[in-house]
Amino acid sequence: MFRPSYLKEGPGIAKDAPEKTGAAWVGETLAREFWQIVKLNVLFLLCCLPVVTFGAARAAMARCTVNMARDVPNDVWTDFRAALRQDTVRNLLCGLAELALLWMGVMLVTADGFFPALLGMLLLCVTAAFFQNFWAVQA
Repeated sequence: MFRPSYLKEGPGIAKDAPEKTGAAWVGETLAREFWQIVKLNVLFLLCCLPVVTFGAARAAMARCTVNMARDVPNDVWTDFRAALRQDTVRNLLCGLAELALLWMGVMLVTADGFFPALLGMLLLCVTAAFFQNFWAVQA
């Protein structure tokens, strides 16, 4: 929207240019996919309004973001809808398990005492790390 179109002719990329890595690659990917990420987040929020569909929406979001990171040509609308319908029951159950573990962690953090709060923070960190990798691997 705010940059030149990819469809217009231009100098392009030199054949011997090194492939970008690290922060340069992340910045280029975010700049290129910015509006796709905005659309993806709106779709995710709309699909999560009924809390039961959290898992399927999270799996679909992971599939779309992994495709963006791999530079696979994607269309957020169609890819999200296709991924939302794939393995729906398993994704719904895993999403409910994630929400239950997060809820237990929050309840422990807000409980009185040092050890329940420590256990709650540990549960939140382990749950977040596990399910972040779980959804990325499923994509």
